[in-house]
Amino acid sequence: MKTYYLLFFCLIIIISTNVFAQNPEKFRERLEQKRQEIDNLKKEIVESQLNLKPEQIEPFRKLYDEYSWEKIQIRRKIIKAKRTNLNLTSTDEDLNKNIDEMLGMKQKEVEIEKAYKIKFLKIINIRQLAEIYRSEQEFIGRLMDLAKPRNKRLPKNMPEED
Repeated sequence: MKTYYLLFFCLIIIISTNVFAQNPEKFRERLEQKRQEIDNLKKEIVESQLNLKPEQIEPFRKLYDEYSWEKIQIRRKIIKAKRTNLNLTSTDEDLNKNIDEMLGMKQKEVEIEKAYKIKFLKIINIRQLAEIYRSEQEFIGRLMDLAKPRNKRLPKNMPEED
């Protein structure tokens, strides 16, 4: 009788391992698909606000894709550093070094912004560039609103924070 329980237990372990081993792949695929949908929506919102001339559309899209990719990569590095490098059990020296590294990454993000400002201004004007930043911020706000649980959303007439 013990043998049957042991075999049954082993069978359950094997089946559950196979089931759970497949789910992370599907989860990653769905996550990547959602990221792509969000990215495409952001591009649509930004482009619709810029009123681009036909000759500006293609160069702008190419440059905006490059810009978005670089920003995403540096932000991922910053987030990863915050998660892994701010261990309070580390020595003060290590924490100081890790914080300096994070600040260096944030500086790199600013350098990316400055470099792309110059590149964007070869394609669009300064008002359109300002509209990119405004549209991106508005888009992030919309995403944050969607991410909030429905019962915890603030009323629309709530004053904004400074």
